[in-house]
Amino acid sequence: MTEQPTSFERVAIHAIHILFSGDERLIQFLFHHKETRLRSSPDDLLVEARAFSHGELLLVQTAIDIWCGEGRTPLSDLLSVLDDERFLHVLQALTYKREMVEAWEALTCCE
Repeated sequence: MTEQPTSFERVAIHAIHILFSGDERLIQFLFHHKETRLRSSPDDLLVEARAFSHGELLLVQTAIDIWCGEGRTPLSDLLSVLDDERFLHVLQALTYKREMVEAWEALTCCE
């Protein structure tokens, strides 16, 4: 039996779905197919993702940052490489995660 994702993992997964705009190929690239975890170490995933386009690599880096903070996404590349639609997905994903974390923290501080 697989372990259920934590609240933070569910938020991160949803943010990454927003980021990837539902691109199953990128989702399958990033996550283990049976467990709620990356399918490989962040460093190994980043090496593999070098085969993708520069824009897709940036999305993978950002997804890893959303998941565990180890993607090392260069802000200057996000601003200069991504088209408007992909950049909007980055902003939406980060906004979603931030709002959910803030809401969760607000709820837990009142307990």
